[in-house]
Amino acid sequence: MEEYNQRIAYAMEYGLAVRLTIWDDGFTSDITGCEHYVDSLTHQLRIEVDPGEFHQIHWRM
Repeated sequence: MEEYNQRIAYAMEYGLAVRLTIWDDGFTSDITGCEHYVDSLTHQLRIEVDPGEFHQIHWRM
C-alpha cells in the first residue's frame, strides 16, 4: 500500500498520466488520465480523463 501511495503522490506532483485498473463486483475496467485530487481521509481519487471530464474513484483498505 505504501508503494501505491508513493506512486500516486509522484504522478500527481509531476503531472504524469496514470492507468488504474478498477475492480468492482468481479468486473474490471481501466481508467487512464491525470490525477486531479487525492483525499486520503475519505479515500477518494479524482482523475481527469479528458479536459474537463473527471472520474471519481473511492477505494477501501
